[in-house]
Formats: sequence, structure tokens, C-alpha cells
Amino acid sequence: MMRYACKAYLLFLVMILVSCSPTNRYKSHTTFTITPTTKERGEGSVELPKTTQQTRQSAIQLSTESVTKSTATMAPGVGLAPPSIQADRKPIDEFEICSPLADIPIDELADIVSAPYEPPPPGKEDRHHGVDFSFYRRGDIASILGMGVQTVMASKVVMVLADSFPYGNAIMLETAWTALPKDVQDDLGIEHGEALYILYAHLSDPPSVALMESLPACDIVGFVGKSGNAGVPHLHMETRIGPSGEVFEGMSYYSTQTTPEERSNYTRWRTGGEFTHFDPVHLYELHASSLSPQGP
Repeated sequence: MMRYACKAYLLFLVMILVSCSPTNRYKSHTTFTITPTTKERGEGSVELPKTTQQTRQSAIQLSTESVTKSTATMAPGVGLAPPSIQADRKPIDEFEICSPLADIPIDELADIVSAPYEPPPPGKEDRHHGVDFSFYRRGDIASILGMGVQTVMASKVVMVLADSFPYGNAIMLETAWTALPKDVQDDLGIEHGEALYILYAHLSDPPSVALMESLPACDIVGFVGKSGNAGVPHLHMETRIGPSGEVFEGMSYYSTQTTPEERSNYTRWRTGGEFTHFDPVHLYELHASSLSPQGP
């Protein structure tokens, strides 16, 4: 009799332990909504509550929209472009603008500015009238020395210098105001009868182009060097607005070894007030903003 009582007691303990196991506690808190159409979907299938389905659907839509918006602002070969240069948009009014350096994309120019634009007071010669681009060991490129220098936009050659101080081997290019979109004219303050001038200095050799020659955008006009008063290889770039149709046969700093015409041209360009300089980087800021998505 005692033996049967012990067995019954042990069986009672086992039932208590099973009912309190973690597995059973978990199952008691897990609920599924079984739909009336269970048999149509197959025996034993379950359906999540409607609110859960809607939440998951919204999350998928949001995720898809986020990916679409992110990839739309990607520039070719780079991550998110600052501020927003999109590969699938064309420049304003078919306005083509190129990096001054053949091997450096526009959105990487800011990384290699070695001497920024530092405008002097009107009529003064000091400070920095343009911007310098230079680097030593950038990725697979050992130096900027010898890198191709190209036209920023379609333009005409209005000056070619061969080892003339301080610019050394240099070239000046003119783009008439009529070739610029209206919003670019307004932003730069270019008026009727004026033009945009771009000067490249310290090239390795005299440019092999002719005065008044017309060049397309992104056309190689020389290579980075250290001619003139350059201590290290770099590209010096100046941008100015002045009267259209100007041609400079020569240009040089004031010295007894230069001609009156060279000195006069230097003064007109640098300090005379006919040609108004501005930061060359602004051209690319303007270009980038023109490519940014427009608001409603």
C-alpha cells in the first residue's frame, strides 16, 4: 500500500514540474490569429494580425524609398556628392563645365587646394588673386606634376605666355557672355559686352595653341609644371570678368627687361580695375547648385 502511495506522489510532482517548465510558460503567452480561410491555405497555416502586416508593409515601402533617394544623389565613382551632383542630370541649359585638371573630378578639387583665393583690396598687387591646386601622392598618382590641364568650358585663346615672370608658361581663355546661361550671367554679374576670362599659370611648357583659336570644353591645353615664380609644381588658376574681345600679346611683372606693352597688360589684368577677379572655386559651387534637385 505504501508503495502505491509513493508512486502516486511521484507522479503528482512530475505533473507540477511539467506545467511550470519554461517551454510551457512561453507557449502560454504566444497567440496566433487563425483565419476562417485556414483550409483554403492549407491545414495548420496561420496569419499575422492585420496591424503587424500593415507595419511590415510600410517598413518595406519606406526602405525602398530610402534606397531610391540615396542612390539618386550618388555621383559616378564616389559616395554621396557634396552638395548634390547627380549623374543623371545635365548642367543648366546644356552648360558644360569641366575640372581644370584632367585626372581630378570636380567634386575632389576642394581636397587639393594648396593656396585658396585671398583677394587684395582694389588696386593692390599683394595677396592671392586666384587659387592653387597641388598635392603629393594622391592614391595611385605620385604627384600633380605633368597632369593634364584642360579648358573649363568652350572658349577662345586670348593669351599665350612662354616663361614670363611671374606666371611662367601660361594661357588665358575667354568665354563670351552670350555663351553663358542667363542664371550664370546674373550670379557672376556679367553684363552685355563683358566676358569670363580664365588664366592658367606655371605650366610645364608653353601651350601649343594659337591666339584666337577656339577650343571645346575639356580640351587639354598644357600640363602642370613649376615655371615662373612657382617653388613647387602646382596649377594656379584665376577667373575674372572684363570687357569682351581683349587679346594680350604679352604680360609680365614690372622690370627693365620687359616691354611697356607687357607691363601695361599686367597692370590692366592685375590692378587696373578693368578685370574683376573672383574665387575660381565659385564656378564649381555654382555648377553644383545648378545640379541640385529643385524644390516644389
